[in-house]
Amino acid sequence: MHFDLLAEAIVAGLMLGCFYAAVSVGLSVAFGLLDVPQIAHPAFLVLGAYGAYFLGQYGVDPLLAGALLTPVFFLGGLALYRFYHATFERRGGDAGLRGLAFFFGVSFILEVLLILSFGVDQRMVEAPYIGKSLALGEMRLPLRMLIAVGVALRARTWSHGRPCPLARHNPETPWAATPPAGGGVSSVATSEPPERN
Repeated sequence: MHFDLLAEAIVAGLMLGCFYAAVSVGLSVAFGLLDVPQIAHPAFLVLGAYGAYFLGQYGVDPLLAGALLTPVFFLGGLALYRFYHATFERRGGDAGLRGLAFFFGVSFILEVLLILSFGVDQRMVEAPYIGKSLALGEMRLPLRMLIAVGVALRARTWSHGRPCPLARHNPETPWAATPPAGGGVSSVATSEPPERN
């Protein structure tokens, strides 16, 4: 076994782990700060990926599409969480169970709408850097994964004794901005194009 292949496999695994970390930022912010069982998060991730695909049909780069979708997801998340807060959190009681049912319903509706809109076939985006890699000696790093590494490293700095910067504006109501911000960051992470076979 060649050690250069082992080193490349380890680095590729770390980069893939950074992608998963970047994707999970929104979920960890929502659950970690609010104790909200936001199980619709994967459906929003897929919605962000299809948003990048849709914009790609008009020639928009997938990473730029993620940046363009971030404010849209922020505002949509803000509206959704304000509705959730007004409907379930203020009533008290078993808000956790009702919230779980609410987000399951949101997830189900989003998934059905995506299937009706796009079907079940796999879609690919086009970008000049898909399939290209950065060579560091014998090691090759896929260019498409570098943005996920950047997002994951930035999100990591929020967890070392410092609160999420968006929660600082009003510590009594962090729900006002933190979950939608997590959704916006996740939209950037999911806009990363897959590797071509």
